[in-house]
Amino acid sequence: REVSGLAFFGEGTRALTWSVGAAVIWDLESGAALRSLPHHSPLRVSRVFPSGDRIATRTEDGWTSVWDAESGDLLRQLMLPGRRRPHARHDLAHGIEVFPSESRLVAWGREGGAEVWNLDTATVQCVLSGPQGSITTARVFPDGERVITGGMDHLAIVWSLRGCAVLHYLPHHDRVIFAVAVLAGGDVVA
Repeated sequence: REVSGLAFFGEGTRALTWSVGAAVIWDLESGAALRSLPHHSPLRVSRVFPSGDRIATRTEDGWTSVWDAESGDLLRQLMLPGRRRPHARHDLAHGIEVFPSESRLVAWGREGGAEVWNLDTATVQCVLSGPQGSITTARVFPDGERVITGGMDHLAIVWSLRGCAVLHYLPHHDRVIFAVAVLAGGDVVA
C-alpha cells in the first residue's frame, strides 16, 4: 500500500503513517504495526498531538477525526453541518494544525475556509475565510490566540481568534500561497 504521509511521535519510539484507507501507528524498534485507524474515505492528512496521546486525521470528503493514540478509539468526528462533499479530489490542500493547549485544532481542505474547532465541546469557534478562494495552509501562533492562513487568493491573513477578526492582510504575493510559518516567538510570519 502506498504511504501518503509520515509523522513521528515526540518520544521517538512511534511513527504514524497514512494512506488511502487507514492511518497506522508503528513501533519504531520492532517495526510492528501497533494499531490501525480505518477510514471510510481516503485520508489526506494526519497529525500527532504534541503530547502524543491523540491523533487527528482529515479525509477527502472533509471529516476531521480525533483518535486516542493508545487505544485507537475514535474520540470525535467533526464536520460542519451541510458542508460534506463526496470525495472532493479537486481540493489542492488539506491540513490540520493542533493548538499548543491541545484543546483546539484548525482544519482546512474545502472551499469555505479553515475551521477552528473546540475539541472539548466539538463545536466550531470560527470559520476563517479569505475574500476569495480556498484556504490552502494555516499555522497557529504559539500564544494560541492567532492563526495565519494562506490561500488561492494570494493573501496571507493573520486572524485573532477573539471575535474571529482579521488582524492583518499580507497581500504582497503573486501566486497561490501553499505554506506559511510562524517563528517561535510569534512576532514574525513568513
